[in-house]
Amino acid sequence: MQMPWEYIIGGQNGFTDIGQKIAGYVMYFAEAFAVGMLIIMGIKFVISAPEGKAEAKKRIIPWAIGVFILFSFNALINQVADLGSQIN
Repeated sequence: MQMPWEYIIGGQNGFTDIGQKIAGYVMYFAEAFAVGMLIIMGIKFVISAPEGKAEAKKRIIPWAIGVFILFSFNALINQVADLGSQIN
């Protein structure tokens, strides 16, 4: 009888496959949320008065930094997964 951590299909660990699927769904929802926030911030920027536009610009900069980190993290995870699959 095989133990769960010994479950291997085609050189891939079953737990790794599940983890990749979960991470994929989390990244998908995070990216969709980021795009939704951009739409909301863009609408607020367009309909606001000049004083409100300055406030909207202040909110867009941290958002842009966060999105950059989000997409960089996604690329980093993909690179680590590729390296891990090459080791096996």
